[in-house]
Amino acid sequence: MQETIRKLEDYKYGLPETEAFCVIDTDESAVRRRGGRIKSADAVYAEGGAPVLLSLTAASLEEERELLLRLAEAAAGARVVYTYNGAAYDLPRLEARFAAHGIASPLKNVKHVDLFKELSGTVRLLGAKSRRLADAAALLPGASELRTDAEKCLALYPLTAFKRLTESAWKIISADFSGGSLDFSLKLLRPLPLPFSRSLPGISFSAENDAAELSISAEGGTARRYYHDFKSYYFLPEEGYAVHKSVAGFIEKERRVQAIPETCFTLFSVTPALLENPDSLRPVVHGALCLLLKDLS
Repeated sequence: MQETIRKLEDYKYGLPETEAFCVIDTDESAVRRRGGRIKSADAVYAEGGAPVLLSLTAASLEEERELLLRLAEAAAGARVVYTYNGAAYDLPRLEARFAAHGIASPLKNVKHVDLFKELSGTVRLLGAKSRRLADAAALLPGASELRTDAEKCLALYPLTAFKRLTESAWKIISADFSGGSLDFSLKLLRPLPLPFSRSLPGISFSAENDAAELSISAEGGTARRYYHDFKSYYFLPEEGYAVHKSVAGFIEKERRVQAIPETCFTLFSVTPALLENPDSLRPVVHGALCLLLKDLS
């Protein structure tokens, strides 16, 4: 069996929060053929706070066993295993080959994050040609030039920060009302790896690194609070706002329609008291971001 270890000294993309991670990628020939042995595998893990690439190749069945034992050693202690489309291919194949050789799998009871699934909406939102690894990696400057798929997979991890925007991973720095809009300055708890901006009628958002600006229309001092669980609401066209289904029983059916993300909102008045306590506006920011980034779901 051939083995090479290379420190990724020029790696410039973010790493997972926990050092106890392992990125795994196996050769395509193995995952595409049922029963086919694994001829090569790559693993990236952290050593001393820096990423290290382990590359393994096996020319025979006996060497495949050595490959699997070495891969198990590299993955031992990992709290999270990352793959790209590994739920459908790499992990089932590895589990089958571990079992075939009577080797205890290091992947049992370890959290698995398949970035192919996790980033499905993100890569579409950012304009990737497809969800293929090569096209997703092309979103990040220089990532397409990384040598192995395992390195490209790791480089995509920072893109998970986009989904965190809809999970309230931000702080409100300030809130101002002027010129008919409610304007927020935000600090992102997970910096974005790419500058990003998006607008919808009445809402605009822009972000770079860990700083973001959000603007919500508030003509006449009235603004909209959006709700992400739109299936639980009816929209009332005559009134111009939505109500929760739990309190909509008294409203005639002809006066209500199922809400969609764009019509699932209530109205509120922007007051000095709200602006003095920006945290009270967190639901407003959260709802607006969920609408802007609804393609991530």
